[in-house]
Amino acid sequence: MNHLFIDLYLDEDVDVLIADLLRGRGFNVATTRDEGQLGNSDAVQLAFAAIHRKTLLTHNRADFEALARQYFEAGRTHSGIILAVRRPPHEIALRFCVSSITSRRMKWRIRFVISSVLCGASGIASKIIQTTSKSENKKDIQE
Repeated sequence: MNHLFIDLYLDEDVDVLIADLLRGRGFNVATTRDEGQLGNSDAVQLAFAAIHRKTLLTHNRADFEALARQYFEAGRTHSGIILAVRRPPHEIALRFCVSSITSRRMKWRIRFVISSVLCGASGIASKIIQTTSKSENKKDIQE
């Protein structure tokens, strides 16, 4: 199935209230609890998200950056990883207006949700590590 906008999969370190808030805004969101994946390793979580073509939202930067690098080096694909700085759930949901992020733009990428709102007239202001074979330095900043 081809999706225009991303489907989200929340890692177990992300408050489930964020899922409820984003669902209330019309997003397709699943959690590790919803999918029966509680307690699985980060590698299993990313593999699950990749198989189901979901973009993974996590607070676990170090482990998922390493996993993304492993996927890139092995030529494996995933549907994107969004690393969010820990903030109150309502604040993350407000900053997480991902309706403008297409599933095609998230493939093989890591996006950091730092302090800028990810939608609106000003566009996207976030750091992206692009892990595509076309990128030599693997790092782009899009503003």
